[in-house]
Amino acid sequence: MDLAHRGVALTREHGAQGPPSSLLAQEVLEVAGGGTTVGVPMRMVFALGAMGFVPGAGRDASSAEIDASEIVRVRATATWLRLDARFGSVFLRRSGGIELSVLRST
Repeated sequence: MDLAHRGVALTREHGAQGPPSSLLAQEVLEVAGGGTTVGVPMRMVFALGAMGFVPGAGRDASSAEIDASEIVRVRATATWLRLDARFGSVFLRRSGGIELSVLRST
């Protein structure tokens, strides 16, 4: 949550335009397990806190303490990255998977 709070402070500096997409795409955590390592981008950290999926991490929780027993699980496949918190999950599509092409015939 410290990352989320620092990110919110940084985005406030950018005013009405909001945070640059490069900040949202930046990987701020690296998680390893099961022989796989994945990077978690800031947009997922923001989403988890902004939607209130972690107790005490809502909009007005800039100084709230989050219990150390709160677990956020990270699950990754070739096509999806998922963060599971107590009250909800956020997903992000990763590269790979099936590409979609639309062809028009005339």
